Amino acid sequence: MTREAIEEELTQLVDDLAEYAIDTFRPGRAVLGVSVPGGNKVKDLLDDEVNAALDEIKQDMETQIDLVLSYAEAYADGDGSVDQYLDRFYASNPVMKRVDNQSDRSALADDLGQHFERLGKDIAPVLEAETDEYEEALRQALTKEEAKELVDDHLDQIDYFFEYRDAIRFTETIGTGLFSKEIEYTDEALRVLRGAKEQARTHAYEQIEAAYQD
Repeated sequence: MTREAIEEELTQLVDDLAEYAIDTFRPGRAVLGVSVPGGNKVKDLLDDEVNAALDEIKQDMETQIDLVLSYAEAYADGDGSVDQYLDRFYASNPVMKRVDNQSDRSALADDLGQHFERLGKDIAPVLEAETDEYEEALRQALTKEEAKELVDDHLDQIDYFFEYRDAIRFTETIGTGLFSKEIEYTDEALRVLRGAKEQARTHAYEQIEAAYQD
């Protein structure tokens, strides 16, 4: 299977996740109980900033898809070394970008390294399938349950936001000078990301069920 074909499918999964997250974010939840000048205008500004942050997460995940596929191709060709990819994988990880504590960063790096290697190895058989049609490639390379596990592995990187919840904050500063206010929206961001992950998983599972029908 061509790299471009599987990249398109994985990117669509991320697009579904991002679209759901942007559609369901509620700025009013983030400013609930916070005294800020500007009322609804502040909510609109925060909405714009959060959309930009979610779009950045989407771009980061697409960068990571590219790196995982590069490793999967190399692994399929007999090169199982992950070292040349990990620094770039860490640098583009949306959770790592938000963790400052060195101890947490080290633990997260270990988790991400294992995740990266496992995902690349899982994808390699799909790349080796002798077809350019995604669903047929899945059927050739994986059982239905293995295909679902591949989706889970891809989406489970969202879980690191929850595992390292105490080490990360989503914030935006609204206004300038004396009228500025830092607004934290971590809880709302995580609520949205959790829902987005489950929505994307449900959609992907439906596609897999259709692909494996007798």
